[in-house]
Amino acid sequence: MRSFLRILSDILIIALVVVMAYSGYQLYLMLSEYHESDVTYQESANTYSKPTDDAEKCPITVDFDELTAVNPDVVGWIYCEDSQVNYPVLHAEDNDKYLHMMYNGEYNKAGSIFMDCANNPDLSDLNTLIYGHHMKNGSMFAMLHEYRSQEFYEGHKVFWYLTPVNTYKLYPIAGYVGDSVAEVYSHFTEPEQLDSYLAFAFSHSDFQADYIPKVIDRIVVLSTCAYEFEDARYVVICVPELFE
Repeated sequence: MRSFLRILSDILIIALVVVMAYSGYQLYLMLSEYHESDVTYQESANTYSKPTDDAEKCPITVDFDELTAVNPDVVGWIYCEDSQVNYPVLHAEDNDKYLHMMYNGEYNKAGSIFMDCANNPDLSDLNTLIYGHHMKNGSMFAMLHEYRSQEFYEGHKVFWYLTPVNTYKLYPIAGYVGDSVAEVYSHFTEPEQLDSYLAFAFSHSDFQADYIPKVIDRIVVLSTCAYEFEDARYVVICVPELFE
């Protein structure tokens, strides 16, 4: 009997060691991917975007000629000061391609920041959708969750969105937790749809924006995963304005 119990104990110990080793290996892989993504996108920021020192201009410039030579799916660049958001924006024929692929074509769970395949890259739609993962190390679009705080909004009142043709300021006007199949993920075709949605967004927003244009004819929706319930999303609704 003792021999049996000892064998059983040894088996349990071995099983525990195997589980711990497997868990450790999975953690190593996850951290390695996080590191690879961070390094890749930091290199992209250093290579293709440059800071400017003119307070009257956009705080960065982007070399789209060099960037699109690497990947023609790049349609823009999104940047927010004092945050980790400083990324190229991709646009493909479907919404799966860049879920787990970086802008350079390499596989990584962090994926890319990408625009909905049904949108026009020039932000001309009534609602343009831009997606990014909520990474545990704070990269990609994880910072969107910070808009639950009025204080965070006060320090981050604008995103910059650059394209090969134009530069835009994106002004956050609302942010909240929603569902992945919510109305905003459909593509509005009538101004009345946008007006109705904006009334909903304002009534559910976690922060109060101090700048809301009197006339809003289009929005940019920044979207990432949330975990309050199954298929939850956190969205930050922005108004794009052309920066001259």
